[in-house]
Amino acid sequence: MNKKVMLGLSGGVDSAVSAVLLQEQGFKVIGLTLDFSCRSEEARDKMIGDAKSLAADLGIEHFVHEAHIEFEEKVMSPFVDAWRRGETPNPCVLCNPVMKFPSMIRLADKYGCDFIATGHYAGIGDEEGKLIPINKRRRDRKVSLLRGADSRKDQSYFLYALPQEILSRVLFPLGELTKNEVR
Repeated sequence: MNKKVMLGLSGGVDSAVSAVLLQEQGFKVIGLTLDFSCRSEEARDKMIGDAKSLAADLGIEHFVHEAHIEFEEKVMSPFVDAWRRGETPNPCVLCNPVMKFPSMIRLADKYGCDFIATGHYAGIGDEEGKLIPINKRRRDRKVSLLRGADSRKDQSYFLYALPQEILSRVLFPLGELTKNEVR
């Protein structure tokens, strides 16, 4: 298998294990750190430094994409507006379909990647909800979002609004694992 995948890389354990699992399955991995600049400068620099260091250790290319203006406009402003109206919004639910995953798809296309991947604890299944192993994934199939195997760490609820054209290109290497197994 010589498929390329663009992996969201934070430098943390989840993205590190995701990278290794993808490499073990024969994918050429390209790391991408999305910089939304919603952290202190020190925390931002540490995250980017950790991601760069991890990429170097794993021998993978790594890119940083700065998107703080778009993030402010598409995620934070609507979040603050909703909060001011007395709602209790979750910025991740909005960010994933509006910012994070579309940005990753655009950059994956730019760098010739077949898929994108993240360290979310979720899965991708066929139309009947049967898990599709990562090494059996094809972009031309209709797929469904599945809960992660670890019920305490499942993140599918953050991802429910992802459209089919994105879901069909997403890999979740940690979906069949528990957090304890990842550690």
